[in-house]
Amino acid sequence: MPADDRPGGRGGRGGQSGQGAAGARAAAQDFFDAMRRWEEWMASCRHDTTGDEQLAAVKAVFARHLAARALARHQSRYDLLCFGTPPEFEAPILRVEQETPGRCWVYVPEGLIGGEARYAMVREGGAWKAAFKETDVALTGRWRRWPDL
Repeated sequence: MPADDRPGGRGGRGGQSGQGAAGARAAAQDFFDAMRRWEEWMASCRHDTTGDEQLAAVKAVFARHLAARALARHQSRYDLLCFGTPPEFEAPILRVEQETPGRCWVYVPEGLIGGEARYAMVREGGAWKAAFKETDVALTGRWRRWPDL
């Protein structure tokens, strides 16, 4: 796993402490980049590392980027160590909407027919953190909540 994504690593471009939509965008991009690197690492080392090493790597990413409530939930990636090929987290950010001073929605493409996913980013301890994901793959306006990230 890249050194900046291990516990104690520096990682990210900064901007997570920035207020408003720009700070939420920067924090979301840092999270997506870290998860993309984890997915790429998993694809390349799947048979050369132990499950414990793979689990520790994703937990390190989550510890740095997830809100406390998200960390308190048991994430399915802990059991399945699932990842996308190509990486699920390489999609570009489409837009960011600020709902309140402490909550923004970060939108990315989702699905094969032009749907979207949105990540709830919340201010916690002075930084933006990912709380959960919602999807609307058919653009119906009805969002399905995914507590797993």
